[in-house]
Formats: sequence, C-alpha cells, structure tokens
Amino acid sequence: MGYRVTTLFSGTPVNGGGICRLYFDETAGTAAQAHSAVVTFWNAIRVRLTTALTINVTSPVDIWNFGTQQVTSQVGVVAVAAAGTNGSEPLPPANQARIDLSTGVFVNGHQMKGRIFVPGCVEADAAGGGPLIALTGVTNAAISALIADANSTLSVNSPTYMQGTPVTSGLTWTKFAVLRSRRD
Repeated sequence: MGYRVTTLFSGTPVNGGGICRLYFDETAGTAAQAHSAVVTFWNAIRVRLTTALTINVTSPVDIWNFGTQQVTSQVGVVAVAAAGTNGSEPLPPANQARIDLSTGVFVNGHQMKGRIFVPGCVEADAAGGGPLIALTGVTNAAISALIADANSTLSVNSPTYMQGTPVTSGLTWTKFAVLRSRRD
C-alpha cells in the first residue's frame, strides 16, 4: 500500500492542463506528510517556472494499492496552489524539464525507473536545446530533498510488475523532454 499525490498544472505553458502523480510507500509517514513533501518539492522548483503556470497539489490523497493498481480509499488534506515566480518568457509547452528517478532495484533485467516532467520552463534557463544550471541545480536539489524527506518515501509505481519501489536517486536530464500523453 501507499499514497498517490496528484498535482494539476494550468496556464498557457501547459496548453490546457497537465497532471503529475507521485507515489509514496506508506511505511514512512502519513498521507498528509506525503502531500506536504510534494508541496515543498514544487515550491522549491517554482522559482524557475513561469508566472503563467499554476501548480495545484490537490486533495484528497489517494490510498494506493500497488498490487492491484487501484485506489482503495482517500484522505482529505488541504489543497495548495501556487504560481511560478519567474517573469521570463516561457518556453513552448513541449519543452519540459525531465527528472529521472532511479531505484537500484532490477526486475527481469530492467531497473525500476520513473520520471517527473516539469512544465513551465523559461527561455532564460535554456541554451542549446537543454536546461541551464539555473534550472537543473534547483530541480536536482528539490528531488534530492524529496528523496531524503524523513516523513515520506518517494516510490516508482510499476503497473507492469504491480509494485512500488522506493526511489534512491534523481537527476535532471541534460535536454528538454516532451511529454506526449499522461496515463491514468
């Protein structure tokens, strides 16, 4: 069992909306603590994101069964919304920062991995098709803090193997990524 915390993005840099779902193991902390950790994560990153982007860490938090890939119940928390704070020109919506998540756990010869896509990046943080250290330094620090959070355990959810696996490290890719669809 675990927690699924949903973040909704709105504003012009996401062309009508976007979603990010982060999963947590329930053995370390409560649903409210996982929600708080996600709020802290996005608050750390939003200093590099356009003011046209709104980030809403929603309520409720889903109680997630990794073994069945189903929501079993929900816990009400206070939703938190905030906007990006960078007034620079936004990049096209297709250009998103990508944080790669590693677990160090291998199943059938493949490492359990995950990704977080970060919309709302700005021109001032881009050069040569990739993000500058101004952005990657912030995103790398934010993911490291989320992984190290004592009250939550960020996990990768695998629908294929019906399991959740704790994340051990995260790093922002050196190029911008395109997220073409989001699966539920």
